[in-house]
Amino acid sequence: MPAGPGDARCLPNGSVDVGHVREHLEAVREIKLLVFERDVVENANREIRETIGERSAVVVGSWAPEFAFDTPYQFYYVRSELNSSKKRLRRLGITHLLLMNRRDFSGRVLRREFSNLGSRIREQTSFVYRGRKITLHAVKRPPLT
Repeated sequence: MPAGPGDARCLPNGSVDVGHVREHLEAVREIKLLVFERDVVENANREIRETIGERSAVVVGSWAPEFAFDTPYQFYYVRSELNSSKKRLRRLGITHLLLMNRRDFSGRVLRREFSNLGSRIREQTSFVYRGRKITLHAVKRPPLT
């Protein structure tokens, strides 16, 4: 049915409200993005569960809460004000790290506190989120101390 003067999408003279169309298109784009992101997060949760398996684990990283939320594992942020000292990190009992390929604050803190970090972890799986590669690493001899 064509839009008419009483329709909220039309102006009184019968022309289409371009602002309303833009808002609608932006809303559709946002919904598609949310559905895509939800799918990526759900797939990442499943892959992390399949990779770690049926055992207890502690996953740490900037993205750990988003990607380990729907798993049976404990997860923690590493932020400047949270879990950023070697003493605190040791107490977490870290078995896995979830790190971005670039500009990952958690990775910087972990490398600062554990100078030999690279030799103590191994890559297990990775996925792409918002154009960034996020990798799940296992601590070779957990927990990270």
